[in-house]
Amino acid sequence: GANRSRIIETIFFTAVFAELFIWIMFRKFGSLDELWIFNMGLNISRGLKPYSEVSIITTPLSHMISALAIKIFGEQLAVMRLLAVMLAFGDCLLVYRILCTVKVNRIFSLIISGFVSLLYSMVFTYDYNQLIMNMTLLALYMQLKALDMQEGKAENFLIAAEVIGAAAVFCKQTTGIFVFAAVTISNVLICTKKYGKGSKKTAKTVLSGLAVLLIMGIIFLSYLLFTNAAGDFIRYCFIGIKEFDNKESVMEFAFESPIGFVTVVCTIIVLVCAMIRCVKKSDITAQIILAAFFGLLPTVYPIADITHSFIPFMIIIILLVYMLKEKLDKINMKGETLGILLTAAICLVSSAAFTFDDKLNFSDIKHYKFIPMDSSIEEQIKLIDESIVQRDGKTAILDASAAVYMIPLDIYNKDLDMFLKGNLGGKAKDILNERSAEFDYIYVLKEGLSHNWQYPTECDEEVRKNAEKEDEVSIYDVYKK
Repeated sequence: GANRSRIIETIFFTAVFAELFIWIMFRKFGSLDELWIFNMGLNISRGLKPYSEVSIITTPLSHMISALAIKIFGEQLAVMRLLAVMLAFGDCLLVYRILCTVKVNRIFSLIISGFVSLLYSMVFTYDYNQLIMNMTLLALYMQLKALDMQEGKAENFLIAAEVIGAAAVFCKQTTGIFVFAAVTISNVLICTKKYGKGSKKTAKTVLSGLAVLLIMGIIFLSYLLFTNAAGDFIRYCFIGIKEFDNKESVMEFAFESPIGFVTVVCTIIVLVCAMIRCVKKSDITAQIILAAFFGLLPTVYPIADITHSFIPFMIIIILLVYMLKEKLDKINMKGETLGILLTAAICLVSSAAFTFDDKLNFSDIKHYKFIPMDSSIEEQIKLIDESIVQRDGKTAILDASAAVYMIPLDIYNKDLDMFLKGNLGGKAKDILNERSAEFDYIYVLKEGLSHNWQYPTECDEEVRKNAEKEDEVSIYDVYKK
C-alpha cells in the first residue's frame, strides 16, 4: 500500500535527480549565457553594486540568489550548475505534485514528471527565466491545493502564492509583472468560487499581494536611491533593451526544427481545447492553469527559441495531461511498477549514454574547475590570459566571449565583457567611446572571424581606426591605444 508507493516514488525521484545531475554538471563548457549569469553573481558576491558597477538588464533577485550561493559554496561555475540541478529537480517534483493535486492518476503523474526531466535536461540552466518558471509552478501548486482546503488554510496558501508572484517581479521586470497579474486573477477566481462574489477574503488576498509588491518595491527603490543607481537601472532595464535587434518569431521557431514545430502546434491545440473547456464547463482548474501559461508567455518575446519557448510550454504539458485525465483513468494500469521503473531506467540510461561517449576533459582553470571542456578551448583560454597578464596596462577584450577569458583573471570590465546590443544600456558606439579611454590595450576579433549575432561590428572599425595594431594572439588582434 502506502509504503510501497513511497518506496517506488523514492527510487523514481532518485533516478530523476541522478539524470539531471549528469546532464547539467557534465555539460560541455561553451554557453555564453551561463557565463554571463555566473559573472554577474560572481561580481555581486564580491561586493560590486548591481547596475552602477555590474551591468544587468533585469531586476536583481535572481542575481542576488546566485551571488549568495557563490559566497557560501565558492567562486566556481560548478556552483551555478548545482543551483540549476536543484531548480530542475524542483520543477520535476512540482509537476508531479501538481498533477496529483488535480487528481491525475499517480502512475501517470510520475511518468510525466520523468518525461519532463528528460525533455528539459538539455535546456535547464540557472537564470532568471528558469527561476520564474519555478516560482510560477510553486504558486500554481499552492493555488490548486487551496481549491480543496478549508477556509483558514486555503487563505494562507493563496497569500503565499501572491508573495511568490510579487517576488517574480524582482527576477525579471517584464515576465514578472505578467506572472503577478496571473496569480492575482487566479486568486480572485478561487476566492469567488469558495466564498462567493465580493467576499472580504478576496480583498484580503489581493491586498496582501499588492502590499508585498509595494514593500519589496520600496526596499528596491531605496537601494537604487541610496547607491545612486536609479539612472543606471532605468538605462539598462528599460532604455538599453530597445537596442536589441535580434528577433525570432513563433513562426520562425515552428519551422526551424521538428521540436519547434511540435512545441508550437501542441501549444495551439491545447490552448484552443482548454479555452473551449473553460467557457463550456467553467472549469476553474483549467482556468487557473491557463492563467499560469499566460503569465509565462512573455518569455518568448522577442526571441522564441527553444530555451525561451520551453518555459511556458511546461504549463502546456500540465494542461494537456489534466485535460486527458478521464481518458487516462480508463487505461488499465496492471504493470504500473514496471512502467515507473522503466521510465526511471530510461532517465538514467539516456544520461549515461550522453556522458560516457568519450573521455571528459575536466578543466583546471581558475573558476572553471570540474567543468568538462574541450582541450583546444582550454589551451586558447590559457594562451590569451597569459598574453593579458604579461602586458603592463589595462586590457579589454571587445567581443561577446570576453568573459570566458576575463573570469579566470578576476578582471571585470563593465559593459565591455558583455559587449552586445541590448545589454549595454545604450548605443554601443557611445558606450565604447565612453569606456575605451580607461584601457591601454584592446583585443579585437581578427577580420574574417564571425561575431555573436548581437555584436555591434561597427565598433571594431572604431578601434582599428583610433589605435595601432601591436600583436596577434590566438583569435584576436591586439591594439595599443
